[in-house]
Amino acid sequence: MAQQRRLTELDVFRGIAACLVLLHHFVYIFHDHAEPVYFFNYGITGVEFFFMISGFVIVMSLNNVKTLKDFWISRALRLYPAYWTSIVIALVSAYIFGEVQPAFTGRMLWGNVLMLQPIFRTYYMVGVYWTLYIELNFYLAMSLLWAINKLRQLERIVLAGLVIMFVFNLLFVLLPPTPATNRFFIGVRTYFPLIGHFNMFAAGIVFYIIYKEGFNTKRILLLVACYLLTLLQHSLTGTIHYVIGLTEHMLCNLVYFVLFVLLVSDKLSFINKKWLIFLGTASYSIYLIHYTFGIYLTRYLLTKVHNGVSIIVGVLATIFLAALVTHFVEKPALKLKKWFFAAK
Repeated sequence: MAQQRRLTELDVFRGIAACLVLLHHFVYIFHDHAEPVYFFNYGITGVEFFFMISGFVIVMSLNNVKTLKDFWISRALRLYPAYWTSIVIALVSAYIFGEVQPAFTGRMLWGNVLMLQPIFRTYYMVGVYWTLYIELNFYLAMSLLWAINKLRQLERIVLAGLVIMFVFNLLFVLLPPTPATNRFFIGVRTYFPLIGHFNMFAAGIVFYIIYKEGFNTKRILLLVACYLLTLLQHSLTGTIHYVIGLTEHMLCNLVYFVLFVLLVSDKLSFINKKWLIFLGTASYSIYLIHYTFGIYLTRYLLTKVHNGVSIIVGVLATIFLAALVTHFVEKPALKLKKWFFAAK
């Protein structure tokens, strides 16, 4: 079993996941300018890597808090300051680079400011924000388990969650579409989208249990179930099936599972390089701003300079701005968290 220590490998994982998503989105800029690099389409699975990381980290966090208030304050300070900053960056970038500005309504504004777009029945102001609502779904579900003192039964709960995910999505496929069934399935998937992605969060949870207590047959079978649910998930959640095939999807997720096996076996310390840890530290901001500032800048540069130069400048500028947001927004917020807990 791995020794208890700070897992800097998780920071590296975050950096890898953010860069995968960034490169996937940047590729589409080239469709009208040059032959795209289809290899980077695999980066669409970086979101699922993020979900696995969250499954691991959130259970670890809940095992080290005294109250749910502490947990939610910690999560809010981690998520919202950089998120709000990214909204400002999106609006300013759209104005500077001549992109379409969103049509503001009260519902749209509050839904996006609170990160609760489906609840307010409005659209995501920035395309990548959809994953954050799923993260909030997961935090809420895990908070409820903490509140009723069920975290010690996580393996049973993971199994139950996987069964519910399987049955729900199988019924979605098999039942004949009617107005009533469509309203039900679409409603559940809209307000509780975790049901379409739970297997990846569950894999992270199981890997955390393995990290703490070691491998056994039951945990290996749970991981196999999490992985095999990719077969059902592929064509039912998001747009991944439009971008890569099922075989490619399965292979990408297999890579992520192998990386976590190496992590919990303490075989990945060699990836703890400063530049990878730096990318991991800035990964949240990279994820938030690349879809607006990074793409807007690159699209603007494509009309001025060589394709290769534009993409390099766009990526580097995104990472640089993300580092600034991390240093001047995220880190001060984390210090505020430390001050809050120290003052209690």
